[in-house]
Amino acid sequence: MSDNYLQQGFRKTMLSKGTDPHQILIDEIGPAFAEYRRAWEESSVGGLERSFPIHLDIELNPSCNLRCPMCVISAEENPKASKKYWMCFDHYKKLIDEGVANGLMSLQLNNINEPLIRRDIPEFVAYARKAGVLDVMMSTNGTLLTEELSEQLIKAGLTKLSFSIDAITPETYDKIRVGGKYDKVLKNLFDFLAVRKRLDYRTPLLKVTFVKSPLNAHELDEFVKFWEEKADLIAIQNINNPFDGELWEKTKEYFSMQPKVVEKTDKICPHPFQRMTIQADGMALLCCNLRGPELPLGNVIEKGLAAVYQGETAKEYRKLHREGRYKEIETCRKCLQFSTLANPEVKS
Repeated sequence: MSDNYLQQGFRKTMLSKGTDPHQILIDEIGPAFAEYRRAWEESSVGGLERSFPIHLDIELNPSCNLRCPMCVISAEENPKASKKYWMCFDHYKKLIDEGVANGLMSLQLNNINEPLIRRDIPEFVAYARKAGVLDVMMSTNGTLLTEELSEQLIKAGLTKLSFSIDAITPETYDKIRVGGKYDKVLKNLFDFLAVRKRLDYRTPLLKVTFVKSPLNAHELDEFVKFWEEKADLIAIQNINNPFDGELWEKTKEYFSMQPKVVEKTDKICPHPFQRMTIQADGMALLCCNLRGPELPLGNVIEKGLAAVYQGETAKEYRKLHREGRYKEIETCRKCLQFSTLANPEVKS
């Protein structure tokens, strides 16, 4: 069963049994949401050049409360963990206002960080939704979610909340989500569902994610079976290698299951054409991949979103992808979607 989940590449997202979750969002938000999804799918193929990204990933705090071994934040001491490195609300509002004025439709309020470290995050959700962003989502490890915060996020207009769980037993969870407690995360998740039901809201949709690795692959089928009637969406991912050198040697056990991908492909990576990732200091990145910081585009707080997205660096990256020359970008060559193996020991 699980062998089929990832045949299409890096990620496979499944709808839960029953009602189509995307139809829920169309019903709740209106026809504009259907138009947004059509634009998203259109930008996923063919390298369609837009004047502005459909989606932004905005990292509000460059920090996390767990020490997951496959994560670049956890791998070494994080010099930017303190509050002084957080994005301020005024800078955020400036980005949202410019984005909406240019057709921004979708927003993820984190990158590889833990967004719920910021207890003021409902304010960021509410501002984006009131400004006109149709889809406002976030991914969390779930350890910091409370019933009170769940209610605030629901009322603020969050459309999707994704829990990174990666396991179906505490033993496996403890090896991957180091510092978290499986039973606590499940309680927080079910408390969220209870609050959503009590408030009589259909959103935010609940997504659970499973990043497949040698540590948890044996639990994938059971994971899907457990969640298919509880969550609105289930996302299965292949793990991606963000490390080189000594860090690779320390962590390669987590990345040894990478699936083979054909060395030549006509597929164009959608990230440069769909989205832009913004770090807490305003630096824009080509994509949300763990290696994204290797591909800086410019600082959007200083220059503005449109100027950076339409800048020469971003245009050149998109040109290389559109022409099938992505391997000229070392970071893209290493990416799981295109490498023969996502492993620095294998030549591609």
